[in-house]
Amino acid sequence: MDFYSSIIFASGTISVIAGLLVWVSNRKSLLNRSWFWLSSSIGIFLIGFGGTLITDKPQEIMIWQKIVYFGGVFCPFFLLHFSTILTENFQKAKKAIWANLAISCIFAYLFLFTNLLIKGIIPSNVESGWIFELTDWYILLPIWSIILLFVSLAIMVRGLKNRSFDPLKKQQISFILWGTMITFTSAYSTFLLDYGIEVPPVIFLLIPSHFLFAGYSMMKNRLFDLKFIATELLIIGMGVILIVFSFAMPSLVLQISSLIIFLNLILKLNPESN
Repeated sequence: MDFYSSIIFASGTISVIAGLLVWVSNRKSLLNRSWFWLSSSIGIFLIGFGGTLITDKPQEIMIWQKIVYFGGVFCPFFLLHFSTILTENFQKAKKAIWANLAISCIFAYLFLFTNLLIKGIIPSNVESGWIFELTDWYILLPIWSIILLFVSLAIMVRGLKNRSFDPLKKQQISFILWGTMITFTSAYSTFLLDYGIEVPPVIFLLIPSHFLFAGYSMMKNRLFDLKFIATELLIIGMGVILIVFSFAMPSLVLQISSLIIFLNLILKLNPESN
């Protein structure tokens, strides 16, 4: 297991655990439950993607890549689901939400059990080793995913302009908005790999950004109303990701800058420093 695959595996695992902690902290909260499913789908995507980097056997690559697609097809839906709940638009968007859940399930079925979207596995012309041979129908996935991303971002932007929301609520939405833009822009760069276009591996290390931004909002803006133990564990998880991410930077200047950001964040989260 190489450096990048180790970080991606760890990030995926932490994403699932962090989502679980949020859900356990308040099982009755629809917002907490939605965040758990969003974090879990991103975590499954990351774990599957990490798996594609640790083997050069076509059969194993195919299994890991199917895990990537299984997590990936639910990420846009759960982002839409979460954004409507966060901005209190869930009731208005119910029909669209259930329609997109059906689309996600259809995509998941097609990837797992049919060859309608992928014909097979072929050698890649980039460092990732192997990729799926795509059919013409595959383009529907990136189109649908990008549309849902823009819709979700638009919902959150509208939430920031909602005069009925207090400043704390708008701060929560703002952090989620920035984390979402970084995470999904990085994750959707994998579509380029599907078409044989090389992408710098460091970009994929930005995928867990949703966790970092949300974690900071949990600490400072009481997002999800987490209990103390869950909060402390999330701080530790954030610290692990930030430290590892710092050393993944390609230059010494970026490594030092990332470590400074990490230390500044920890100081702000420490009650004694406030």
